[in-house]
Amino acid sequence: NGKLLAISGQQQGVQGGSSVFILPLKGGEPRKITDETPSYWHGWAPNNKEVVYVAQRGGKKVYNIYRNSIKGGKEVALTDIPVGEHVDGCEYSPDGKWIYYNGSHTGMMQLWRIKPDGSGREQITFDNYNNWFPHISPDGKWIAFTGQYDGNTEVYLIPADGGIPKRLTYTATLGRDDISDRMGPNNIVMGWTPDGKKIIYRSRGTSFNDFVGKLYAVSVDGGLSEELPLSTGGFCSYNNDGSKLAFNRVFREFRTWKYYKGGMADDIRVFDYKTKSIEKITDTQAQDIMPMWIGNDIYFISDRDRTMNLFCYNTESKATTKITEFAEYDIKF
Repeated sequence: NGKLLAISGQQQGVQGGSSVFILPLKGGEPRKITDETPSYWHGWAPNNKEVVYVAQRGGKKVYNIYRNSIKGGKEVALTDIPVGEHVDGCEYSPDGKWIYYNGSHTGMMQLWRIKPDGSGREQITFDNYNNWFPHISPDGKWIAFTGQYDGNTEVYLIPADGGIPKRLTYTATLGRDDISDRMGPNNIVMGWTPDGKKIIYRSRGTSFNDFVGKLYAVSVDGGLSEELPLSTGGFCSYNNDGSKLAFNRVFREFRTWKYYKGGMADDIRVFDYKTKSIEKITDTQAQDIMPMWIGNDIYFISDRDRTMNLFCYNTESKATTKITEFAEYDIKF
């Protein structure tokens, strides 16, 4: 509902990893939801009263999916997988009937879904390849994701209820195209256009430089991709009507560097589709990355104060407000 923000963060002096916190979208004192660590937030329930996250519990070195009220209290375990398997990326469908996630129950990372009480587990993709970066369409009927069918990393579309994935992109094979690469794999799905007709992805397929990627839009019906009118691109987010796009020019979030202030430390820019102009809304030596556009505000993370925290830029007042005040550990994604 645009009033609250859920984040993962680690408190000073607390060992064991991150906890889940809730705080007002305009800033304020974070309220801790999970007492045990590690806990990593992933999604909101459509009722705005619950969150879903992955966590390790009971001394087991395995992550499971949990649900909890934003008021805290007793968490509900939705999965109970054995050591050696992995789950991640859990997210509610817009109607709240399902929770989608990545899971390695069959050996490879596939797309799965469960009901909010943890029952009814269903496999969505069936193959011997890894499937990453799922994004549910605005109407909740489709899932766009990055997959490695046919030996190449491409953009695929599958019904939210499961079915046969449809390949949407056909791009060149890269020498560096792996989840472990410091610049990330190729053809990473970034999201959807607000009308649900196109999928935005970042590709290095036309670049001679492995560090340089561009943003493309591909129709849900397939066909040739359309290059967005930007020289380079990475993380991005549309405003409500799709007339403007907040974006990063550089994509380097698979690197492990901290406190970087070199030439690849990025800023947030806004592209106006009507005027074809670009406005730079941040200008620091630090990293200002991962924009998320909500209403008149663009949220992003920045390590301008050394530790990565959440900031908010208001498109009307042009003012930037620091939302979180973590001093020891970074927040991310």
